[in-house]
Parts: sequence; structure tokens; C-alpha cells
Amino acid sequence: MSIMLNFSSTTNPRQSASGRAVMKNPLLLALLVLVIAFIARCSGPATPDENQPLTMAESEGLIRGMLEVASDTMPQIVAVHSDTEFTIGCPLGGQARVGVTGNESMDDSTAALSLGIDFKPEKCELTGSDGTEFTLDANPGMQFQMDLEIVGFFEDIRVTGGLTGQLSWMVENRSGTCQADMDLEAVIDLASDPPGPTPYLVGEACEHDLRLDVGEYVALVEDSSNLQ
Repeated sequence: MSIMLNFSSTTNPRQSASGRAVMKNPLLLALLVLVIAFIARCSGPATPDENQPLTMAESEGLIRGMLEVASDTMPQIVAVHSDTEFTIGCPLGGQARVGVTGNESMDDSTAALSLGIDFKPEKCELTGSDGTEFTLDANPGMQFQMDLEIVGFFEDIRVTGGLTGQLSWMVENRSGTCQADMDLEAVIDLASDPPGPTPYLVGEACEHDLRLDVGEYVALVEDSSNLQ
């Protein structure tokens, strides 16, 4: 009698494949973690660009907002340094040191007006004319100067001055500097009552070419300062 013994493997082929898959799980898991991390990184909030420059609207808003604060006729006085220089509180926080000088004269044929504003903010928070909220610091500051002469009934008009200087600004997580190099121009409006020149700042500010009517700010400072 012959006896045949069968020692063939009784392992289930499916169990063997599953076992090989289990052996590979650590690699698959590591790959899955990397994929999930990559997706999370791409779908998360973007990192703010601190070097993103101001738009043209923001640049105009900054200059107008600064001039509005500097020409405020009823500022919150924090400190008085002299008859023409004082520190004021800014609308949303911080402060600014402001110096205002002015002089006017008139003779039989010529009317002359000289006006200067020195603006040095310190963590000065304000809202620009475009609605953007800025935090400004002197770097070293901005200076506005206007020297105007009118001969006769606007037979001749001479105007010099402008806006120069540099400020550091911050808008949310963006930051940078705004340098201004703007000239002052005057346009005669004979239809206004009374007729007179309208001053414009024309030139570069915050890396943009701007043309800004600044008549309202000049008029406010002229009315509130002690012109002699």
C-alpha cells in the first residue's frame, strides 16, 4: 500500500496578496500624508505679500488722508511745542507732529501768500480718501510748501512749491514706503465766487503719477493759521 502525502501550501492566495499590501502600507501612508499636507498648504490662506506696493487709488487715498489730518482745524492737541508747531492725535490712534507756517501780503498790484506744512507721523492711524486704513510713520516725514503771487486781476500768477518727503506705511500685513516728489500748479477759475486759483499737486507719489486738487486743504490751513 502506497501512501501519498501532499505538503502543498494551504495559504489562501487572497490572504497572500493582502499580506503584501499590508507590508506596503507604511509607504502608502507616508505618501498619503505628503499629499494631504500639500493639499492643505495649497488650500489654506495665502501668505500676505509685505512688498506689495500701493495701488493708485490707495496712493491718492494716503496723500489726501495725510493732508486732511494735517489741515484739521479742530485737532486733538497732545502737546504744544511753539506757536506754529504741535503734536496732534490721529483719527484712529497714534499721533503726528505738525508744523504750520504762513504769511500773506498785499500792495497796490500784487497779492502774495506763503504757506508751509511739515507732517511727521508716529504710528498715526488714519483712513484714506479711498477708505483704506493706514498706519504712518515719519521716514523722515512730508513737507508741503506753497508760494503764490497774483498780479492785478489775475493778469499774472506765479506759483512755486509742492509736496516732498517720505513716509513708512502699513496696511494690514502689507508695508512699505511712500516717497513724494510733486510740484504745485495753479489753475485760475474766473467763474468761481470769488474768482481765484485752484492749486493742484502734480507728480509722483508712492510710485504713481498723480494730479490732486488740494484747494480745500490749503483753504482750511489758511483760515486756521495766523497769517501776517
